[in-house]
Amino acid sequence: MDSTSNSTMEVSTKEDHSDKERITEFRAHKSQANCCQLFHNDQHLVTCSDDNTVALWDAVSGRNLTSVKAHEHNVVSCSVDETNNRVLTGSWDKSVCLWDIETETKLWSQVYDSLVTCCCLGSYVVSTVDKSIYLHDPASGQLISTAKGHSNTVMGCSLSSRGTELCSTSMDKTAKVWDTRMLHILLNLKGHINVVSSSSFSYDSHYVATASWDKTVQLYDIATGIYRSEGPAILRHHEGSVSSCAFSRDGSLLVSGGYDLNINVYNTGINKLKLGLKGHTSWVNCVSTGEDRKWIASCSKDGMVKVWNTEHDAVEHSKQKKKKKVFGIDMARCYICGKQFARCEEPSEHMQCVFCRLRNPSRTFMDQVV
Repeated sequence: MDSTSNSTMEVSTKEDHSDKERITEFRAHKSQANCCQLFHNDQHLVTCSDDNTVALWDAVSGRNLTSVKAHEHNVVSCSVDETNNRVLTGSWDKSVCLWDIETETKLWSQVYDSLVTCCCLGSYVVSTVDKSIYLHDPASGQLISTAKGHSNTVMGCSLSSRGTELCSTSMDKTAKVWDTRMLHILLNLKGHINVVSSSSFSYDSHYVATASWDKTVQLYDIATGIYRSEGPAILRHHEGSVSSCAFSRDGSLLVSGGYDLNINVYNTGINKLKLGLKGHTSWVNCVSTGEDRKWIASCSKDGMVKVWNTEHDAVEHSKQKKKKKVFGIDMARCYICGKQFARCEEPSEHMQCVFCRLRNPSRTFMDQVV
């Protein structure tokens, strides 16, 4: 296993003696940062990227602790088991790998027939591939069971804190809650009208939140089932697709990040927007909360990682606010399916929508991952 150092890291930290106003930001990767997770009492952070690496950071100073070439293609997902100092990574090279944080040793890997879209680590190792969900034993990597219930690509997965529930999100516009012991569907959530990208359980497993490309975050009371009669609480403060959501440990806050560059913090007691954080210059791919509700981490397509303090005045977080972008104006037409989609890169002759990129990878792309 090769370790690589990040020589281009740029760190900017603001802090006072109480650390109440600390905001740390740094360029974590040479390419877009896809996933981030706070751990070890919010002192450390793990990130992964299209540069094929997974990296560990000091979340207070932004100092790189280690950076490892984890896969041969984009690392799209990472998850930490801090009790056992393990990091799980999932990649477009069609594999998931479990790593020992302290020794930087690969403990095991599992290869699939198609691209891994998400993975999570807890009582089980969960990976999502095409329309399937795979459960593995964390210690050995042995496959325990496979589930199929979505009619389109599974985009994300999350485990409840007790490990008995799993939520999967999909391009079929649904989220499903599964019993991990039997892998049968407990709940079929159909509130969204576009791709469901991400989900998060509250720590007490009372609620599950889902984020979607329909620009909303939806909050379901799964303990009492109130949503069945009243519907989910719908949070509508993003101007573009929502890529990620996460509950604070105490359940009082719900955080979401999206392609409108914004990070929204909601008060779950009243389901109202509490705080808006701005500073990323490209899509926010992932948000993470820690042990203390005041700390939030985010990572972006711009390669930057930011650690925010929610107790700090929101005006400070908005100092780098850019001129407001109008999303959805720059359009391209997919040369495979013919449908239009919003683009952020320069136009080219053979542009594909995200659906066709996942379903029908180009020849060049497949040459890279085979």
